[in-house]
Amino acid sequence: MKNLPPNDTSPEAEAVLIDALRRMTPAEKWRRLINMHRQGRILHAAGLRSRRPNATDAEINEDWLALLVGEKLVKTIKEARRGMEP
Repeated sequence: MKNLPPNDTSPEAEAVLIDALRRMTPAEKWRRLINMHRQGRILHAAGLRSRRPNATDAEINEDWLALLVGEKLVKTIKEARRGMEP
């Protein structure tokens, strides 16, 4: 395959990892995915708070969402919400 990022994992270690992943049940894979997602959110929040100590939870959530779906979509969502307010 072309254009893959550099891999610092030995072929032997990668084979062990692939074997372990293949033995996991779908539920175990989902639990791991959910845990990694939570850890990512925690690290993101900590990083944003270190750069912007006064950031609110809403700002942190909005920044996380922008990373996931893009700033343009977040802006569109915010505008749509404003249009729904009484």
